[in-house]
Amino acid sequence: MISLGLIFVLEYIDNTVKTEKEIEDVLGLQVLGIIPHHNE
Repeated sequence: MISLGLIFVLEYIDNTVKTEKEIEDVLGLQVLGIIPHHNE
């Protein structure tokens, strides 16, 4: 139960921007380009 509660708390306080749509919504700016993520 404690670990489940911790997961919800960490997800709640996570304020990182993860998608292009979130950038447009939060900052009101248009995305000009992205840097792809490559797994090596």
